[in-house]
Amino acid sequence: MREQVIFNTDSLLGDALKKAGNSAFKNYYADDVQLFLPNQTPVIGKVNVLNKIAENNLLYTNKPAKVKRASSGDIAYTTGTATIGLESYDYIRVWQKDGEMKWNIIIDMYVNEK
Repeated sequence: MREQVIFNTDSLLGDALKKAGNSAFKNYYADDVQLFLPNQTPVIGKVNVLNKIAENNLLYTNKPAKVKRASSGDIAYTTGTATIGLESYDYIRVWQKDGEMKWNIIIDMYVNEK
């Protein structure tokens, strides 16, 4: 059940991206989030990451496949598949619980599908 919460949160992000577009990321990213896109310099910080996503002007979608949560209960990761524009990727997201017990993405990494 502990891992299901994270899986559902990532699924909710996917649903929100379909309905609201990339602006949905702002509700899921931590202030110090790091974005890693293939063949690009990493982007650090929520404002910078949101600006980079807007600058690319490509629609993001995702579908989680797997989740793992640390025994401490304050950090977890999800993996799955995503599209950015017309390109397909595998992704890994590292989630961390904040002081208000909300799960936020601290690392959002996309790699080319194999």
